[in-house]
Amino acid sequence: MIKGILFDLDGVLTSSHGLQVSSTLNALKYYCKLNSNIISLVKQTFTTQEKLKILVDGNYLKKSDALNVYKLKQKLFNQKILKKKLFSQKLFKLFEFLKKNKFKLALVTNGNKKTSGIILKKLKIEKFFNIIVTNNSKVKPKPNPAPYLFAISYLKLKKENCLILEDSPVGILSAQRSGAKYYKVNNPKKVNLKNLKRILNKYSNII
Repeated sequence: MIKGILFDLDGVLTSSHGLQVSSTLNALKYYCKLNSNIISLVKQTFTTQEKLKILVDGNYLKKSDALNVYKLKQKLFNQKILKKKLFSQKLFKLFEFLKKNKFKLALVTNGNKKTSGIILKKLKIEKFFNIIVTNNSKVKPKPNPAPYLFAISYLKLKKENCLILEDSPVGILSAQRSGAKYYKVNNPKKVNLKNLKRILNKYSNII
């Protein structure tokens, strides 16, 4: 029986990957010459910090500039996301249902705490989570299973009683390695009460 549900953020509860990519590229252009290799790397779904390390190791970016790029990227992204309308009544009703039925809930993202907080407040669902794990949580990022295992431990649940909703290859690999059950989300719009009930029906008889 599923007792806990763990959600990724970008690509599952909302879609901001395109904005993440454009913000990173806009920050990078002040410190290095963009090319197809850099653009391809930035489009990947692992953390910005990991991407910048690869660029430094590949001599695309000076090590002394990496932190400046990271800070500028976050500033640009946060400015843009604040202007976006993110709230979804269907998503809000889903979380109301989950809390009413006493599911333990976690958000597990490779994103940073500040940006994730901005997005969650705009979605109006921050209050529903028992724990929020970000790249500020001092655990290894996805695809390592550590973020999910940390959340599952905090929820005091067995991994077989947990369901992870993920979208990216990096996130799916992290979910697989955790040993919990997982479901691949192809579109955040599909994360609604009707579809989640269908998923839960595979594992639980409470619905």
